[in-house]
Amino acid sequence: MCLRPRVVIAGANSGSGKNLVTMELIGGISGRGTAAQPFKAGPDLIDPGYHTAAAGRPCRNLDTMLLPGDRLLELFDRSAPEGGVSVIEGVMGLFDGAGARDERGSTAHLAKTLASPVILTVNGKAMGRSAAALVAGFSGFDPETQVKGVIFNNISGERHYLLLKEAVEDHTGIPVLGWLPARDDIALPERRMGLVPAAINPQARALAETLGRMAEESMDIGGVLSIARSAPPLPSFLP
Repeated sequence: MCLRPRVVIAGANSGSGKNLVTMELIGGISGRGTAAQPFKAGPDLIDPGYHTAAAGRPCRNLDTMLLPGDRLLELFDRSAPEGGVSVIEGVMGLFDGAGARDERGSTAHLAKTLASPVILTVNGKAMGRSAAALVAGFSGFDPETQVKGVIFNNISGERHYLLLKEAVEDHTGIPVLGWLPARDDIALPERRMGLVPAAINPQARALAETLGRMAEESMDIGGVLSIARSAPPLPSFLP
């Protein structure tokens, strides 16, 4: 039986803030004395640079279109830390894949391949009770995709967060595990065609450290670890 504590950080859409949330969770988990191994869905080169800065260990890519299932599971198993937790950032929105009826390449496809629970990241800007409807839709869309928690990004303050938390938990029963404020100093710098790579961003490490410190104040790290450790044994594969 291969136990590999793990959690997939998905987004409701591109731009939901899952990269920042992933960095913050890596920092928070590491701050508890637990090794956090980052992974990234798809062949992305830029996000893994920031995850590496946060974790102090290389981020690995997992792509369900480029890698056969056995190879993906083997790569994950080989890279997952003994006694630690794997934090896997998704791509685009949770169910966005190869086509309207084709889940290949999606975050959901990866989560099902790994039998991993999912935490959904939602951009809560200008949103109230409607957040509960959004989370209910994502959690019920595919019964095989296990949405076990929610984290909000781009929140105006604690009062706004508590409103969203109450609405989601009352209407869906899914725990809300934390939030990121709308602050310019924790935004990732952008250039044409996307984010500035961590390798040429002199503030990458400082940003990772800031997010790690924020995690203890605004994230339920214990709840995230509990979800990660609830993952079933890793599916079997032929090495």
